[in-house]
Amino acid sequence: MRRTSLTLPCTIIVVVLIAACGDPDRVTAVPGRPAERLTAPTRPDTTALSASAVDVPAPPSYVGYVLTDISRRIASTATDINTAGLVVGAYATAAGQHGFVRHTDGTFEDLPPLAGDTGTVATGINDAGVVVGYSTRRNGHTTAWIRHPGLAPRALSEPEFCAGSSRADAIDYLGEIVGSCGRDAVIWPTETAFAWPLGGVHGEALDVYFHTVVGYGLLGSGSTTTAIVWRGAPTTFNLPPGSTDSKATGINAGGAIVGLFTQNGAQRGFVSSLTSGRVLPHPAYGISDYGRVVGWYVSLPAAAYTIAPGAVTETPLPPTTLGRVAVKVNRCGAIVGHYFPLGLQGGPRAALWTKPTCD
Repeated sequence: MRRTSLTLPCTIIVVVLIAACGDPDRVTAVPGRPAERLTAPTRPDTTALSASAVDVPAPPSYVGYVLTDISRRIASTATDINTAGLVVGAYATAAGQHGFVRHTDGTFEDLPPLAGDTGTVATGINDAGVVVGYSTRRNGHTTAWIRHPGLAPRALSEPEFCAGSSRADAIDYLGEIVGSCGRDAVIWPTETAFAWPLGGVHGEALDVYFHTVVGYGLLGSGSTTTAIVWRGAPTTFNLPPGSTDSKATGINAGGAIVGLFTQNGAQRGFVSSLTSGRVLPHPAYGISDYGRVVGWYVSLPAAAYTIAPGAVTETPLPPTTLGRVAVKVNRCGAIVGHYFPLGLQGGPRAALWTKPTCD
């Protein structure tokens, strides 16, 4: 395990994620993909879902982002969105949770649990439309799965150290899949390979792009989580003094990473690139290839926000009078998550936020 510092352009000491200085635009070339403009700047809520279908008030319209309720009036959460706008997530049925794929024309595909299991969640989708997730057995153990367009989900390989429980959290354009197996953060380099432990770190890998993995580890003897990036060996982040319970939650095509940490009892976010970084007022869960950040934080009601490419100020996502959670954003700037149109007792409803023009 090594610890690295990133250089902030507006300070003469090597400290990352403490100064809130502006980050310059740069162009980053990723092998196998065209150069991307990068403005350097868990997982979604797992509220238990109820299968009841009730009328949901039509979401109000706002200048800028507009919320589209994609729940079909069923308790549900959206967990990821790809460049084409396909959305994945989970919804409640009388028999247990099912995964779903929502197409841009509004049609849905049902993703049932693996044979004999009681529920499933779709957690990630890449630009080829390949979906990953995990299915839950009756004993509570989980099985990571992959699903190609038009086919049924199938289990990923589990080596012995998985102890009968695995989950897949994300997949990139190369088909690299990351998640956890037993107590370890893992990567499936290909869908036919066994899961490989990432540096022997107990924890979970939450996102991946071109061989770079982000997530968290349980380091030392305590249960506090530590944000980690794996570029080969695991590396921690230089967060502000006194930081605890950190996680790296997302990475984009230019290598910019977002995450969260706790300091003095308050949850905050961070964004970090290879050359710079800064602290954000609230936890961040996703970042687009152009640097748009999304996240949410606990308040009354729960508040979802976005930070535009090149900006430093949070913009609340509508409707500000209701609880809402934003977790992922695609290249265009479309955002997914869920909201609570009937209050917390009414359960979550899958949500899609869009705007008239792409980033």
